[in-house]
Amino acid sequence: MDRKFWYSLVLVMLILMSFSTLRFNVGFEIRLNQIFILFTFFLIFLYDLRNKTVHLKLLLFLVGAGVILSLISLNSPFHKIGQIKFIIKYIFIFPAVFYTGARLINLIGAKYLVRAIEIAVLIYCIDAIILYFFPISTLIHYRGALTGFQGTFWETVWLAKAVMLFFLASISLRLDFKIFPKNKYLLLLFYGFLLLIGIITRSKLIWLAIFLIFLYMVIAKVFFALISYKRLGKNLYIKERIISNIQSLEIYKIIPIIVVIGIVLFIANNFILEKPIVTMEMLKYKMEAERGKAFKVGLELLSNSNWLGGYGFGFIQSYFTTFHDKVIGLGSGTNMLFNSYLDVWISAGILGLLYHITLVLMSFNPKYYFTTIIPLYLFISANISPYIGSEYYWLFLGISFGIAHLYKGEGNLA
Repeated sequence: MDRKFWYSLVLVMLILMSFSTLRFNVGFEIRLNQIFILFTFFLIFLYDLRNKTVHLKLLLFLVGAGVILSLISLNSPFHKIGQIKFIIKYIFIFPAVFYTGARLINLIGAKYLVRAIEIAVLIYCIDAIILYFFPISTLIHYRGALTGFQGTFWETVWLAKAVMLFFLASISLRLDFKIFPKNKYLLLLFYGFLLLIGIITRSKLIWLAIFLIFLYMVIAKVFFALISYKRLGKNLYIKERIISNIQSLEIYKIIPIIVVIGIVLFIANNFILEKPIVTMEMLKYKMEAERGKAFKVGLELLSNSNWLGGYGFGFIQSYFTTFHDKVIGLGSGTNMLFNSYLDVWISAGILGLLYHITLVLMSFNPKYYFTTIIPLYLFISANISPYIGSEYYWLFLGISFGIAHLYKGEGNLA
């Protein structure tokens, strides 16, 4: 099996991940993309067995943690809705997609990985445009008045999350592995198109993404340089090392791009869009009736359990379905809180929280742009949305882990 085979397989997997409405009922709902993810993992696992490259410790950690969290959930006496779905995800689907992501950088290389990411997100955007003007009922999740510019994704916000995630992944991989096309203006046009799609979705995550890029490029790298300064002490070459670290940022290239993107977003928010994306009234509403209120109730639940949590997977949906004081966005049909880490703490206990924090730390490495930007972006996104329930979260954390720990130095080969 050569790189082109794995590339084709991964591209199909990424495309299918966007088709959230294609589901099958086998006693519980399973999506087409989840079936294909398991199929892809199976082929990769067989390949690793044949070549004696199975990362057994990683698999045992992922599956073992899933079993432990499932046992905690099963031991909970509280009423739960859809518990079996979470158990299957934590024992089978999430480990499979994380392991698959971890192996991609060596199986297909950075050039093919960037290509797959960019083609997939381009298809997401084109699908969203086509379906907005020519809706196909089997591909769109209708939510009444809330149905928007979402393409084949479950909600508009999930299209925005995917577009921004792929946008950051593409930029960081190209920077890490020096993958630059001859026509850079075409690449900039592509990035501009992705930002335009992000603006149309009206998602606040775009602002977060821009802030995150700025934070890393300008502040974090300088911070690491200062750490190097303290470690080197009075070394004669300290000035050269510090200058080298700061020069490696290529701030003179990055800052103008960030400033231009920021200005475009500010103008779009305040002068072009009929309704601004961010307003003080909207923020107040979210704090009093939506996310802020849900966070407060979540803390009360943890406090009642002596901060141990462990109410069980599916407890959130059951609890907020019958909760006397309505929280916008929670209740019947919604199985996770807006804050993923608070949710897993409530559901699977303190061990569930530690497991997820460990995954982020395992996938973080300041050596690469990708292994810094992507884990940070996913971590922050998971703190303001139920992101850990998405296969995208696990796949890209897995890719980051693979680059940080399993990269063999061939990822930049075509």
